[in-house]
Amino acid sequence: FYGSIKTADVAWSMGDLGVGMMAWLNIIAIWILHRPAVDALKDYEFQMKQKGSGNFAIYKPDPNKLPTATFWLEDYPKRLKDAHF
Repeated sequence: FYGSIKTADVAWSMGDLGVGMMAWLNIIAIWILHRPAVDALKDYEFQMKQKGSGNFAIYKPDPNKLPTATFWLEDYPKRLKDAHF
């Protein structure tokens, strides 16, 4: 609405500001989440070398490092037990 009654320069400046704010939020999120992502990648690569294929790799996070990872610590093992392969 504001861009329709003001000049295009103001609208473009506001758009640039919004995109810049989103980019900074994403950079902060990536910085916070990079350690768990690298740990998961290392675990996957280790299992791939051990089992010969990534199809059989199962991510098992350290409960001390990721205590809130309830999907990987509780839900996923139950699903694997119930699955019929």
